[in-house]
Amino acid sequence: MKTLVKLLIATVGILAFAAGAGAQEIHIKASFFEVPRTTLETLQKNFAVASDGTERLTPEQMNSTLKNLRSNPDVKSLSAPEVITSSGRQTQMRATEIQTVVTNFTFQENSGNSSAVPQSEKIECGPILDVIPTISSDGQKIGLKTTASLVRFFGYADPEGLPSRFATNSAGEKVNLPIILPVLQVDRASAQSTLDDGQTLVLFPKADVEQDQRLTRHIAQAEMKKGKKFLVVMITPTIVDAIGNPIHSGN
Repeated sequence: MKTLVKLLIATVGILAFAAGAGAQEIHIKASFFEVPRTTLETLQKNFAVASDGTERLTPEQMNSTLKNLRSNPDVKSLSAPEVITSSGRQTQMRATEIQTVVTNFTFQENSGNSSAVPQSEKIECGPILDVIPTISSDGQKIGLKTTASLVRFFGYADPEGLPSRFATNSAGEKVNLPIILPVLQVDRASAQSTLDDGQTLVLFPKADVEQDQRLTRHIAQAEMKKGKKFLVVMITPTIVDAIGNPIHSGN
């Protein structure tokens, strides 16, 4: 059962401040979008994609891109979490929902009555961003070590053709156990970049390679029905003072 979408912002692993950063902190705004292939190709065509598969946008480019994405009915905005953190501090932002997923069936027998009982797990689905921002020694640039991911649940694949599963009851009879094939996919991208203060890093996470062809086929069929979507993550770090005001003008 799905729960309400939650926004959880946590910071862990306090490290030393970058030299010269003083009381400066970093405001981080992250925007997660699901876009169709045509929109993805337009984004990658309009701006220079670096060798690591990322893009870097000026504030003007970022504002224009956000305006275009938000006005596109085929683009879905997943979340836009933000946090103020310190230089060198690992920060995690989550905008996820918990889904209960059936993962297996076990055999139980009680007073001569037998049954196949489902086992389930709670799976956290949605976008997650891990980032470690570091202010440069001259206070002008920000280093970002980032990992963005999105967990999707695609329902259950058809187990037709797989070998049957059986348990044996106390009478020596075989009891058929259902086969359940939950289908999960993780889109992921990591980068280590240096940005000007207020510049935006754009990540294009890709799906982890699925080895099971049955599950891969199920995902492909689901995407054909609903239209394949691609994840785009925009991360904008800005150096701010102790009360959250930008240090450099124009940010």
